[in-house]
Amino acid sequence: MSAWLAGGFPRETVIATISAGIIPYRTDLRTVDLAGLTHREIGRSRVDPAALGTLAHQKSSAEAVLRERPDLIEFRRFSFPFPLPAGSTQPHALDFADLYGPFFQNPPRYPAYRDLALREEFHRSYRLLAYPLGGTAGIATFRRLPDGAIPRAEAWSNYGWALQAEGFRSEGLEYLLRAWREAPGDAEIRRRLSLAGGAAGGG
Repeated sequence: MSAWLAGGFPRETVIATISAGIIPYRTDLRTVDLAGLTHREIGRSRVDPAALGTLAHQKSSAEAVLRERPDLIEFRRFSFPFPLPAGSTQPHALDFADLYGPFFQNPPRYPAYRDLALREEFHRSYRLLAYPLGGTAGIATFRRLPDGAIPRAEAWSNYGWALQAEGFRSEGLEYLLRAWREAPGDAEIRRRLSLAGGAAGGG
């Protein structure tokens, strides 16, 4: 992961990750530590006693992270069920809902991930992308896009899905319906609404 970051992104890139030891050491990229071990504000936040996670990774502050506007937030290497464009350095857009579980809910489940997923601002600014490594292999990360680059319907749909996944059913449905009203022809929003138990265009 460090080699990929160091070789593919300029030195001024700002990243945010739980793995805030070896990655910044090997890349020399400015790093926002999602768990606060090397971040003063997050480090002074309250420990969540109900959080599922490893020792010293039970603090978080999505507000502090987003205030620093990192270019990339967290990284996962996946083998996708489809080939990524061979020889391309251009990222491939991924379905947020399909990868919600592996990114945010798989153990260890860090509070920092959940806090980001439950912030509308995160969904307005970041899109889940895969960078090809060859064949079906790629690295998925959340990339910050320019203000206004992510359509409101996309942001609301992803935020609504995150709320649904975290048990906030009525709030999640409300945002999915907002997304549907904004883009009534979007098949993916309609699919999510159906899974959430909502009637497309209703409410």
